Amino acid sequence: DYYRWTQAVFLELYTKGLAYRKEASVNFCPGCQTVLANEQVKDGACERCDTPVVQKNLKQWFLKITDYADDLLKYEGLDWPEKTILMQKNWIGRSEGINISYSIDGADKKVVCFTTRPDTNFGATFLVVAPDSDFVKENLDLFPRKKEVAAYAVATARKSELERIAEGRKKTGVFTGWNAVNTLTGRKMPIYVSDFVLATVGTGAVVGVPGHDLRDFEFAKAFGIPILRVVVGPDGDTSEITRPEQVQEKAGTLVNSEFVNGLDIHEATVVIMDFMEKKGWGKRVIRYRLRDWLISRQRYWGAPIPIIVCEKCGD
Repeated sequence: DYYRWTQAVFLELYTKGLAYRKEASVNFCPGCQTVLANEQVKDGACERCDTPVVQKNLKQWFLKITDYADDLLKYEGLDWPEKTILMQKNWIGRSEGINISYSIDGADKKVVCFTTRPDTNFGATFLVVAPDSDFVKENLDLFPRKKEVAAYAVATARKSELERIAEGRKKTGVFTGWNAVNTLTGRKMPIYVSDFVLATVGTGAVVGVPGHDLRDFEFAKAFGIPILRVVVGPDGDTSEITRPEQVQEKAGTLVNSEFVNGLDIHEATVVIMDFMEKKGWGKRVIRYRLRDWLISRQRYWGAPIPIIVCEKCGD
């Protein structure tokens, strides 16, 4: 009487192509043999049996809410408080940026990083990839420091996403032994693996510009990576960047950046994107923080998924 209606709704979504299965990294309790929501993980352990929780790839059911991301950003005619609308915008997290492709020195490989701030790329000094990213999985055996990377990936699998991205958390990571080449400057940029980058966000790889991104600044400080200034902010500070309060993220004028010197950061972003697309080094994309809703999880919550999976016949 209760869950047949939930199943009926699920089947409507399924027949419209809005319910689908794919592998996803989930919180898994080896003790309870079940998937947990983030809220059911306490200090890295299962709230019921205290077994350490691991991140595990399992095939899960999803609802395709990302198909409606742009529609969810339309608020005409809605009598909503401004605070609610702002929360919705942040939850969806629409961002226009570019996927930049970097070649790897001494290896016939490339790594792709998504960024909304390509204007600062003259100040890029390192790359960071997620331990659970496809890039790491596909190249693990090729990394000069594969043992360290493998051990770090195992340790990361014991942490939840919330732990990994917590504000103020000390930055950790390991060097892969590979260097990417900055297409604008020719600088060789060490490629690190660090758990503050998530495989599910962007491409699972980010380019580090420590002079103009606080998270990158913290990582560079922890690992002794050069910090270059390529933006002068409204305060006019042109000195060497050594303190967090000097990291200018949101406003300023480009310096030490060749053909975009003197441009406002927003103007420079467009110029750099045009330049990289013309050179074939990057491609403009729109990304969302919003992800499809993983529904087949969390112990025995909700109705059984009304699909039988047969090895011979499929779903």
